[in-house]
Amino acid sequence: MPKYDVHIYAVVRVPIRGVDAKSPEEAVKKVDEEVNLHKILDKGIVEYAEDVTEYLVDEVEPNGDIKRSFKFDKDGKLVEQIL
Repeated sequence: MPKYDVHIYAVVRVPIRGVDAKSPEEAVKKVDEEVNLHKILDKGIVEYAEDVTEYLVDEVEPNGDIKRSFKFDKDGKLVEQIL
């Protein structure tokens, strides 16, 4: 029986509170320039936004190599075979 690694591309909400800015546009620009998402995501300071954008499924060989990959949409419908 084949083995699969499944990657869920889930949307998360990253709250950045108390941003000092002169406008909403400036607030977005400041956050975009100053926030290190890798650092925040590694600490788990996120909220699930109740949305999945897609799935990536790797069929894995017994030695751990990827045999082929498949991309599915958020409803589980096959979009394309990658390898």
